[in-house]
Amino acid sequence: VNSSIVEQVDKKLMIYPNPAKNTIHLKGIDRIVKIQIINFEGKIIKQSTTNKTLDISELKPGIYILKSNGYQSKILMKTE
Repeated sequence: VNSSIVEQVDKKLMIYPNPAKNTIHLKGIDRIVKIQIINFEGKIIKQSTTNKTLDISELKPGIYILKSNGYQSKILMKTE
């Protein structure tokens, strides 16, 4: 095994509730991380730094991608 090769494994990120109306909670994050919410056109809609909760009340209802460095990307559904 070549010790100069480092394999990065995505940690498991859980979002609840999903779908959500105003606030989502993040589980599985062990430190404060940068969160991005991206629409399906690839545009970053919201950025935040958190390890627990995220206010999504200003988002329009729809489907988004929640991305965090070092963690799995997840689909996020925003309801009215």
